[in-house]
Amino acid sequence: MHTSFNVFVSALFFSLNPIYGLIWLFLTLLVAISRVILKRHTVKEVIMGALIATVISFVYLYFDIQNH
Repeated sequence: MHTSFNVFVSALFFSLNPIYGLIWLFLTLLVAISRVILKRHTVKEVIMGALIATVISFVYLYFDIQNH
C-alpha cells in the first residue's frame, strides 16, 4: 500500500510538474526499498503494488484529461 499510494501521488505530481513527479518518484523508491529492508514486504509485493498503481494512475489521468 505504501508504494502503491506513493506511485499514484508521483503520477499526480508529474501531471502538474515533471520535476516534482520525478522527485516524488525517487522518494517512492526509497519507501519501497525500506519496506523490503524492514522485511514488511517481499520484493514481489512491492513491484506488484507499483505496477498496479502505475496502471491505475495512467487510467485515472487519461480519463481526467479527457474530461477537461
